[in-house]
Amino acid sequence: MSSPSSNQVDLENLAGDLTSAIRAFKDAPRSSTDAVLKRRLVTQLAKNIITEIEEPGERPFEYVAQMAELATLRILMEWRALEHIPPTGSITYAELATKISADTSLIRRLCWPLIASELLAQPAPDAVAHTAASRCFTNDNPQGAYFKIFYDTITPSAVAWPRWAASHGRTPPVEPSDNPFTWGHGAPTKSYWELASGAMQVDMNTSMQSLDTLLPVNGAYPFGLISERAGDVAPDAALVVDVGGGRGQAIERMREECPEITAERCVLQDTAEVIADVGVEREGEGLLEGVRRMVVDYFEEQPVKGALVYLLRRIMHDWSDKYCVRILERLRDAMAEYSRILIMDQILDDPPNRTCFFSVIDGEPYCDSCGRLVTAYKAIRTASINKFPSNLITFAATSRKHHAPALEEPHSYRYSPLSEKGEIRLMVLNPGKWHDELHCTLAKADLNDLPRFDAASYTWADERGCKDKLARIWCGDYDEKQLFDDFGGNTLSAPDSRMTTETYKDALARLMRRPWFGRMWVIQELLLAPRGVWICGNKAIDLGRLERMGMRLGHGLPPFLELKRTPREKWSLWSLLQMTRGCRAEDPRDRVYALLGLVPDVVEAKLVPDYSKSVHQVYTDTAAFLVDSYRSPNVLFLRDAPRLEPERASEKAHPV
Repeated sequence: MSSPSSNQVDLENLAGDLTSAIRAFKDAPRSSTDAVLKRRLVTQLAKNIITEIEEPGERPFEYVAQMAELATLRILMEWRALEHIPPTGSITYAELATKISADTSLIRRLCWPLIASELLAQPAPDAVAHTAASRCFTNDNPQGAYFKIFYDTITPSAVAWPRWAASHGRTPPVEPSDNPFTWGHGAPTKSYWELASGAMQVDMNTSMQSLDTLLPVNGAYPFGLISERAGDVAPDAALVVDVGGGRGQAIERMREECPEITAERCVLQDTAEVIADVGVEREGEGLLEGVRRMVVDYFEEQPVKGALVYLLRRIMHDWSDKYCVRILERLRDAMAEYSRILIMDQILDDPPNRTCFFSVIDGEPYCDSCGRLVTAYKAIRTASINKFPSNLITFAATSRKHHAPALEEPHSYRYSPLSEKGEIRLMVLNPGKWHDELHCTLAKADLNDLPRFDAASYTWADERGCKDKLARIWCGDYDEKQLFDDFGGNTLSAPDSRMTTETYKDALARLMRRPWFGRMWVIQELLLAPRGVWICGNKAIDLGRLERMGMRLGHGLPPFLELKRTPREKWSLWSLLQMTRGCRAEDPRDRVYALLGLVPDVVEAKLVPDYSKSVHQVYTDTAAFLVDSYRSPNVLFLRDAPRLEPERASEKAHPV
């Protein structure tokens, strides 16, 4: 344990963070993703405080108490004792014992570990009652079934680990028939799936329904893209094939989010036991009604050809790389030109957190990191990877035998203009642990709604702090993104015909006419960045390639881009003002002030931004500086010379 003074500082910091997190959680809309993330941050910070304050020697006793708690909970579930405790109020131990034909003293002894852990409550000396948490452990609750099936399967596996390791060696398993699970269940030559059949498999799929809260389907991928790309496949082709999809939860959530994905174009595939269970219990249920059910072995030929999306949700973590590749090869062989494989799975963070324990203790520890997961997919050409809260990974891929534009990446930012003048963009910082990578999203906010936010900075960064940064230049939405597709490769091919050349030139011209090129303040960020990436919609291309494209097509780029090839010491305020005469600024004074950071210090020393001055005074000072610096009155005869008073009714920028 750390010294008291060190711990005191840590605890005070943690307590302050916890207080802030609680406030943010209270302000979040209930049942929203934001509320879930903020609640997880609160619980994680509370656990961090416990970790800081507990003595190391207390941990073994805590583990023993947890073992007693889990064992007594499991036997009470087996006897369905929790179902006999009333939803509200309490029941005496004697009454509960009578209902399940058990001895009163035994029931009291079994309930006490759960009362000590506050899973159950004891409102009176001889009575027991439910808590909010204990109601989840009734047998008909998916969360209860989840605990029951994993307790029954994991406990024997954990006990068998020493015997399995002594025989197998200290290396990860590769073959399905060589794992701690089957050793623990007395069948060391069989695979997990040979044992997990019949009732066990049905219970397992029932329990998987509880994972929607831990590993949500919605939010992991923009399913609207599937309906948007429906025209890419044959009219009678499947849009979604959920391979190993269990009871169809993913298709349900998908169709809730995007009703345009019709049930008739969805296929649910799993083992015979699971499909039979879905057919009996869920026939005619809303979002699954009309969905085709198929019994499939995903190591064999995929019977549904040419689907738009083949979904693998929580499949890959059950298999070693060898078998992951085999699964993907079967799908690859069934894919059409525009087909995609969409993989959603849970991986281990480094360092890991407790939500990832499945990969370690289920007897087949295959997925240990994002990097290793990717190496298993050498049979396909990857399109994108995205990580979400709870260590959920979404991986979109296309077959290597096809080369076609990918479904839009789930992690790419799609620019959309602000609809109202009172709208702003806010950066939302996602919760995480102390040493996690920072993840954030951009969201719109209406100032009329008085949103709560913190200003990260009230000052501009200087050039020295930004000189090594990559400039990402948003030039709008996706109308001209086909141009980026055509020229996005490593080489720029010559157009095949005059028609092709004119098409490209027209697309480039429309790109150059975007409002971005007419904004004064973006010129500074573009010219000072050593490297730029242009982003149009969700497509990106290197700035240098875009410039070469313009030269190859004989299309002129904005004049200020020419300065990228000119040493900065040769830049002058005079040339910058000439090149930016058509650019706009909300404040006419910024027609000058936005350029001062680009010119030598001598200019900045004589022309200092001062917004207390009128437009008339700023333009007069600028003209006087130019006349004095260049010893010439030519600025006064320049076409579109500065008007000393702004034209308030005009939308055009003030010429200088």
